[in-house]
Amino acid sequence: MKATCIIVLLCLFLSISCPVRVLAGASTDQPGTLITRADSCAKVPDFQCALELYELALTTGIDSSDSLTIRLALGDIRYQLGQFDLAFVQFDSALLMAEKMGLDYEKALALKGLAHILWRTGENVRATTLIIESIELSRKLQDTAAMITSSNILAGIYMSVGNLDDAGKLYQEALGMALGMQDSLNIAQAYEYLGVLEFFREDYYRAIDLYEQALQINLGMDRGLESGINYSNIAESLNKLGEYREALKYLKKGEKVMKRYDFLSGLIFVYYTMGDTYTQLKQYDLGIAFYQKSLELMELSGETREKQMVYGLMAENYAAQNKFEEAFIYHKRHAAAKDSLFNITKNNQLEEIRAKYDLEKKEQENFFLAKENEAKEEQLAVKQSTIRRQYIMGGLLVLLLLIAIYLSVKLYRNKLLLSRANKTKDKMFGFIAHDLISPMGIIKSLADLLSPDSGFDLTKKERDNMMRDMHNSASSVLILLKDVLLWSIAQQHGYDFKPKEVNLREVSQKNADLYHLHAKSKEIAIRNEVPEGIRAFADVKAVSTIIRNLISNAIKFTEKGGTITLSAALDDPSMVVLYVSDTGIGMTSSQLELILSRNELNTQKGTEDEHGSGLGLNLVKDFLKECKGRLNIKSEPNQGTTIEIYLPKA
Repeated sequence: MKATCIIVLLCLFLSISCPVRVLAGASTDQPGTLITRADSCAKVPDFQCALELYELALTTGIDSSDSLTIRLALGDIRYQLGQFDLAFVQFDSALLMAEKMGLDYEKALALKGLAHILWRTGENVRATTLIIESIELSRKLQDTAAMITSSNILAGIYMSVGNLDDAGKLYQEALGMALGMQDSLNIAQAYEYLGVLEFFREDYYRAIDLYEQALQINLGMDRGLESGINYSNIAESLNKLGEYREALKYLKKGEKVMKRYDFLSGLIFVYYTMGDTYTQLKQYDLGIAFYQKSLELMELSGETREKQMVYGLMAENYAAQNKFEEAFIYHKRHAAAKDSLFNITKNNQLEEIRAKYDLEKKEQENFFLAKENEAKEEQLAVKQSTIRRQYIMGGLLVLLLLIAIYLSVKLYRNKLLLSRANKTKDKMFGFIAHDLISPMGIIKSLADLLSPDSGFDLTKKERDNMMRDMHNSASSVLILLKDVLLWSIAQQHGYDFKPKEVNLREVSQKNADLYHLHAKSKEIAIRNEVPEGIRAFADVKAVSTIIRNLISNAIKFTEKGGTITLSAALDDPSMVVLYVSDTGIGMTSSQLELILSRNELNTQKGTEDEHGSGLGLNLVKDFLKECKGRLNIKSEPNQGTTIEIYLPKA
């Protein structure tokens, strides 16, 4: 529960990242009037009104500057409503516009918005990189207020990975800057964040004292939402002190405020904290009810970072009631959702980024000192040297310039290589986290339960079911490891493609058989209608990998009782086409466009909440390119999907 209070507390950063722009003396033309009315709605706040008017203003032919400002405002509002994907799109667009127009202030705001969303969704490494860039821009612009909010986000990231000392230093610096500016809003936030720090250090009385100071400032400024967060965090510390009844009073105050502002992130925190409080009071049914409310809001907002923790709390609740079957179910969900290896890897990367950031700052300071000394030496040389020495100095400067140019070119090339390597590594980490850790977590949980020391008295049927689940999970891991090895080799241009005549009927059947048990578990029928005699000229391993990934995807997005059909035909004298069709949930046109036009890892949950990394389809596209083939997808929502694979004819 500790890690979550930071997320709730810091959720308002974006609400001050994009100040509302009230246009004094707005023009009477339609765009200006719309923007003025939207700004007024945002200040109330009436987010729905502001959204409608801002979106309408974007369609009226406004200039680039107004469009950029509106996109920042839309990103801010979408974020506060918990619509992270939509907010990310607006901030990303604003960043591109700001860079194109050379506007550093707006670029810093966009970077800050993107960093905050990435942090909230668990992407700590990318978030750290962007927020450091935002801080540097704000420092360059001497924008103290922006430096405070960005530094607080960076401190929050440090605290979420357990680096309390560095987080404390940043919070103290932010408090000092806020006091110097006599900025009541940032002073209140600083007290709040320092309270969170003391909560992590388990000094709950000190944490409550700091929360109370923040609460008094916010109440005096009539800042309702911030006051609601103060109430909620006070309640969490009271829980730790065993003051459960008093904690409930503060939680209900916080709930009332969160509902008034429709603040989903705050309600998620309030509800699972209430669930824990009622569980401690042995009111188990109420505890489960509030845990469920929290999970429902996570699904609604897409903010699922704390889902695994709530599953763990629910397992503890059921175990306390001696309801071991329900406890086991939520224990498995907790294990599947937890990806500690991913977090450890990400934390190591955070330390690397931080070290590079500190090193760059020192190098920059040394650079300016060196330049200052060089200028003084040149002034002295001008006074004392002769014309001959001036020529010599000029020659040396030219030589130094050439060396600097050479080193700059070399550094730029190394930077490109490092960037390419980091992108590949990030894809691999994402794959391991989402497609490998979950089945391994299930295997570990089942092995613990089957252990003689587990304390569970299992029937033979229960043991057989668990052994079958372990076998299926292990098979899934093996297939995933083979695919990721192939993908990694292909990314490094090390896969040796050896095209030859491939019997599509035989290859299709062989790979369909691998998914017999998986399809049977979802009551899905796999039909192989590929005619005999159709042959392609391609690498057989690559074709097998393509078919295997497409069948796996079809099973993932097909409901129970559905059908997957493999078929093939001659497209023209030079190509054959392999069809993989399913009766699944299908895709929208925007989803299709995203899949076909980008090479990023795009993920979507399956019909039974299966996780994926998006690696499979990228692997398909990469291998098809090497086989001189192509891909086409036809799909409509709830009408199934047909994927067409074109390969050279044998």
